[in-house]
Amino acid sequence: MGTKETTAPALAAAVPATAPAPLEEIELLEPHEHAGRTYPTGARLNLALHKLDLDSAAWLIGLKKAVQVPPTLNPTPAQPE
Repeated sequence: MGTKETTAPALAAAVPATAPAPLEEIELLEPHEHAGRTYPTGARLNLALHKLDLDSAAWLIGLKKAVQVPPTLNPTPAQPE
């Protein structure tokens, strides 16, 4: 019984070229309440600045209520409505 060897090109195709960007900031696709405040559609929430945990951000993305965006260089707190 022979085993099938994986060739280098086949292995390279299975490995992503770059690692995914770390989740640092999200943009809301609809209004959302967090920590007793309601944020409008389009608000960008920096996870560290807004004390938003990674699981909650991923949950909002999974529900299609937010998308991951590149972090802003000098984030400021999003203003609730």
